[in-house]
Amino acid sequence: MELLGEKPLQSITVRDIAERAGVNRATFYAHFVDKYDLFGHVIREIYRAELIAHLPDTTTFCVTHLRTLIVATHEFMQRFKSGCAPADHEFKPLIEAQVQNELFNTLLMWLDAQPALQLPSSAQNTAVMMSWAIFGAALQWQPVAPDPEQLADQVIAFLTGSLRGTGDVAHAAVVHDSR
Repeated sequence: MELLGEKPLQSITVRDIAERAGVNRATFYAHFVDKYDLFGHVIREIYRAELIAHLPDTTTFCVTHLRTLIVATHEFMQRFKSGCAPADHEFKPLIEAQVQNELFNTLLMWLDAQPALQLPSSAQNTAVMMSWAIFGAALQWQPVAPDPEQLADQVIAFLTGSLRGTGDVAHAAVVHDSR
């Protein structure tokens, strides 16, 4: 990440990365396909650390955790958008793919941990739909949603409305916090 502060990603070489890390290029290639693979890994780890810092160490699927996930995702995307050099905007899809995938994995973990939920589809399909709703809202509303809590309110209203018809168990799990 230090190198990204010095020059755009497209100008950074594997040699630059290896020298900064104090490893040879063969060691680099033993772990990563190319600099974009490393960049994706770094983005995923930074986002994962952000979620760990904000979310409790639990797999409970409740509105409080969902709200925290939405706000953390929105704030993370805001920081990346404002911190990205204009030359690096071509890598925005790579950043977005890593964040969306980690968001999906978090939701799937929560849903899988509660098999009693009556979902409208499989846990995997539900996690896909929920993750894209959260991610899409965070991505599209970046420039116009000054308040992440407002974004969270709207996304939660949409998601809970979507789950409302799926049975009392799913609705209760999403709407009511389990503390």
